[in-house]
Amino acid sequence: MEAVFGVALPAGCGAVVWVAAYVLTGGAREAHSASQMRRAFWRKLSLVAGTAGRMRLVGWLLNLDPWREAADAAARKTHRMQPALGREQALGLMLTCCGAACLVCALLSRSVPGALVPIGAIAVGVPLWDSSRQRRRARRMAEEMPDVLRALALALGSGETLAQAIDYVGSHGRGPAAQAFSRVAMRLRCGASTREALESLSGELAVPRADLLVTALLISQRTGSPLRGLLETTAKLAERQSEMERLLDVKTAQVRLSVRVVCLLPLVLVGTLSLISPDFQKGLTTPAGIVSVLLALAMDALALAIVRRLMKGVL
Repeated sequence: MEAVFGVALPAGCGAVVWVAAYVLTGGAREAHSASQMRRAFWRKLSLVAGTAGRMRLVGWLLNLDPWREAADAAARKTHRMQPALGREQALGLMLTCCGAACLVCALLSRSVPGALVPIGAIAVGVPLWDSSRQRRRARRMAEEMPDVLRALALALGSGETLAQAIDYVGSHGRGPAAQAFSRVAMRLRCGASTREALESLSGELAVPRADLLVTALLISQRTGSPLRGLLETTAKLAERQSEMERLLDVKTAQVRLSVRVVCLLPLVLVGTLSLISPDFQKGLTTPAGIVSVLLALAMDALALAIVRRLMKGVL
């Protein structure tokens, strides 16, 4: 194994240095300023991302929601650059950076377990990032709902139709809930039925009892019954619930931080020891070491699942 690393690592590092020199010198020939050099570097980096984006692994990962959301978020970061990256190219660039990190870690640790640390980090980090993103979006939506309900009540109370009221809410808000109403208004303008559009709204609103709101809107649209008083009362209750959730977040902040530190600490220790400890690296290449690490990770995941269940999604 050491002989393999003795040949593969210098060759890989030489390849990385050659690519970097090619990119920088190629950009320097036609660039006479720092901004031109950055544009030339980005153009060549986008070519690498486009090539990596055609891999089968990219297509398979895009079928998974966390990776697709991460690729979309990375692509949005490049919308001001020329050329901008698409979903596949952004994910390909992420995997390319992960491969480069694997090469660096292999150079530092001179072991297979050390080289696999970036792969484990991105495999764990992307789902955690997506889970955190969903919680932040749900919290923002819950905080926005009182204003959305009041705007909907105002529009319906002033004599507008349901489609006009939905369009009013979507055009006068900036948060995720208003964006959901805006998409529903677009579906209605494109010819979708009221039931289909409102059913899609219940799926996009990540708030409790969104289906009851949709049912009330459907009944009001069919019978013409007024909803202004009901929506205003619901807005007050939603505002009170949002205040209680903020208070709960404050009261449980220390516990949530402790749980995250305790659960992530074994992963950080395994990754760090895989990079710096030769004895730990040798142990990971044995069946007993592999079984021990997998068993520890499984117990850590089980403990996290139990804590999340006990705290009922507070984490």
